[in-house]
Amino acid sequence: MTSNNRLQRHVYQVGRASRTFACMAALSVCTATVYGAQRLGEKKLVPTRNLDKVIGTLKWSVKEVSSGKVLSKGNKTIRLRDVVIGVQSNAVVGLPKTSGSVSYSAYISLGGHFMLCRPENPESSAGAVSGFGLTLDRDDRSTFSWEWFQVDSPTRATKLQETGQLGIALSKTPRGYSVSRTEFLTDVSLRTLLFSESPDTVHWRTTISKSSVINWPTVRNGQVEMN
Repeated sequence: MTSNNRLQRHVYQVGRASRTFACMAALSVCTATVYGAQRLGEKKLVPTRNLDKVIGTLKWSVKEVSSGKVLSKGNKTIRLRDVVIGVQSNAVVGLPKTSGSVSYSAYISLGGHFMLCRPENPESSAGAVSGFGLTLDRDDRSTFSWEWFQVDSPTRATKLQETGQLGIALSKTPRGYSVSRTEFLTDVSLRTLLFSESPDTVHWRTTISKSSVINWPTVRNGQVEMN
């Protein structure tokens, strides 16, 4: 397991023990490093070919927790053109060299400034992939979101907090092995907090509906491509 993955899993283990979503004050270095819609120094890559290739279907609903108001919802076919890859230098945010020189995160816009994100988190072998994260970020505010999924087998993963089951596939990228496909076998809730406020206060909940599926692209030779 890489240092980055250990860092991310530790956030959830501490949160689980204290029955909070995340110990943001105690782990401020971690959260500043790996979370937030506008990640420090992140550059964007967009696909330039095979733009209409279908990579999945996605049904979602974003609610404001305090009011119950639905802020964004949709049910659409996802194409390669809908994905943006964020590229972030690990040196800028202070991650150890063992995490690699850069980190890659794939974003899909859900409208209303909300974005579903899958950080790549590569490992040296398929068997070393013990878990991975999904986040629900905003592109206009500094937010915290990290939902950890424990890999139960090469084809299944379970949400560590609350409930949720995913079908998965693992693929090799130029940086190592990572989760390249997520199929939602149940409805899954993703939580989003304001970064500057209490870690006990969930501001938004996004439900990704059962049967949604995404085949996540990666970056090869500077190009956004399918695995």
